[in-house]
Amino acid sequence: MLVVSAAPTLQYLHAVLGQCLFLVWPLHVYYFIDERMTWKNAQSYCRKNYTDLATVYDMNDTQRLSESVRTGEAWIGLHINESQENMVWHWSQPGVEVTECFWDNDQPNNQPINTENCVMINKNNKWHDEKCSVSRAFICYDKEQYNDTYVIHHDKKNWSEAQRHCREKHTDLVSGLVQLQDNNLMSEIQKFEVDFWWIGLFRDSWRWSDGSNASFRNWKSFKDDNSKKCAVTLLPSQKWESRACDQKRPFFCYRGENMILINEPKTWEEAQRYCRENYTDLATVYDMNDTQRLSESVNTDKAWIGLYSVPGKDNRVWHWSQPGVEVTWKEFWAVSQPNDRGGSQNCVAMDRNGWNDRKCCRDFAFICYDEEQYNDTYVIHHDKKNWSEAQRHCRENHTDLVSGLDQLLDKNFRSKIQNHGNSFHWIGLFRDSWRWSDGRNASFRNWKSFKDDDSKKCAVTLLPSQKWESCACNQKRPFFCYREENMILIKKSKTWGEASDYCIQHHRGLVSITDPSQQRWAAEKAKEANTDYVWLGLRYTCVLDLWFWVNDELLCYKNWASGEEPVEGCDRAVAMSRGGGNKWHTKNDTESFNFICALR
Repeated sequence: MLVVSAAPTLQYLHAVLGQCLFLVWPLHVYYFIDERMTWKNAQSYCRKNYTDLATVYDMNDTQRLSESVRTGEAWIGLHINESQENMVWHWSQPGVEVTECFWDNDQPNNQPINTENCVMINKNNKWHDEKCSVSRAFICYDKEQYNDTYVIHHDKKNWSEAQRHCREKHTDLVSGLVQLQDNNLMSEIQKFEVDFWWIGLFRDSWRWSDGSNASFRNWKSFKDDNSKKCAVTLLPSQKWESRACDQKRPFFCYRGENMILINEPKTWEEAQRYCRENYTDLATVYDMNDTQRLSESVNTDKAWIGLYSVPGKDNRVWHWSQPGVEVTWKEFWAVSQPNDRGGSQNCVAMDRNGWNDRKCCRDFAFICYDEEQYNDTYVIHHDKKNWSEAQRHCRENHTDLVSGLDQLLDKNFRSKIQNHGNSFHWIGLFRDSWRWSDGRNASFRNWKSFKDDDSKKCAVTLLPSQKWESCACNQKRPFFCYREENMILIKKSKTWGEASDYCIQHHRGLVSITDPSQQRWAAEKAKEANTDYVWLGLRYTCVLDLWFWVNDELLCYKNWASGEEPVEGCDRAVAMSRGGGNKWHTKNDTESFNFICALR
């Protein structure tokens, strides 16, 4: 069963002693403001300091927000526009647009007035509006690998209960004309003596603050009267309820999409230069959610992203297929492995003797990891596929190919494979010579086909199909840039301690720079300063006898001024120069400079 997710998950990779890891930013950044305001005041605050109150597109966004709220409630951007009486139709499944409708005679009649806001169908695929509180049979849609599945439930539930059941057990209530006009579905419902089934169509008068037409709703209970209250809150349970707008709650803001499609064909290097001059860099893609968001912006052909190849065996780097899982120092290679026997062998299969590099085009059994299954987390597939096919199967039906030492050393995993130790099984380890333009270590790849030859082409494109292909860099394509706006320059002169207190009080803290991309963005901010230097969040601690960032990251990435050794001392902190290559300099923490804060 495919687990559908359409919004990025906020991931934090924490630095531990001896390791340097980077903070991964999602496409759509949310900010929790722990200050109690009315809905209207919260809206004004978000529009002034960010983009707007949060718009929520699907369950992944809902989960991200709820994980930030341990108790109580928080405003999001959904409200009823009291001056607008017209109800609007939506489909339950996110991203499905309402186009043509197939109402039965005299439908929709909304009788009694303003109470029939959910929709059911009969055997002839004719639609009737009905009170959402009525119990009916219902039809779920379940997206699988090779075909679309429709699950007809004869146990009766109200519309909200039916929606919740479909989302928890399948994908969603059946939604959209493509699904409802499927011949398999229509022939199946002819077999049953049932008058009506719930489908995913509903209407309401709720609107998002930013004007988005996002149809996703996650009400604790869908109300037929559309509630006279004009705002909605997000609960830690991930369910929503309406509240009076004049109540005071903390709230979520969001900053606009960081990915920008530039629909002007350029070579890859021209596109890279354009993105670095006008934004941050060519787009880095972290997971399938990013891939899906980008592909929805491309109607035809292809667009550059920031991945390029540095050819040669010596330039290959090992990665795990599952995003965010790091390759550590501990490996379990079989004797004389990896050996690249017979040419490049860039994928890994395991047997009882350990890991073995193999050509990715070979067919082996494979092992998937499924984070949604409690009793069957590791799924062994005996049908043989090449590595790309195995990865695709695992991503579409589970989570991914088994990845990382935490999974491979798990007792349940070890006991499950002990009876299969003599045969090879693909795992999620692979290596390639591809790099991201901004220097990020993101391991996610979504190739149409994973190639063993380390591809001599030096760039990659994103297809509307969500699959990637490599192309010659001198071809001209549209391209995706990304903007990194997670920091702000404060043009006030303060000591390092005063600057740190200011940033903690008003934002997240002084900025920490842990990779070249963040350095480039901080450098752009520094150019606007009215002092020769700007404070960063790097300070020397005499207690631990080392430099550390205020967000607890170790000093891995460095940009010290040429020939200048960092001066260690209990009163020393780091400032970036406004010009001269924006290098780092140690300064006495009692000096006063402008400073850069990290945003919440």
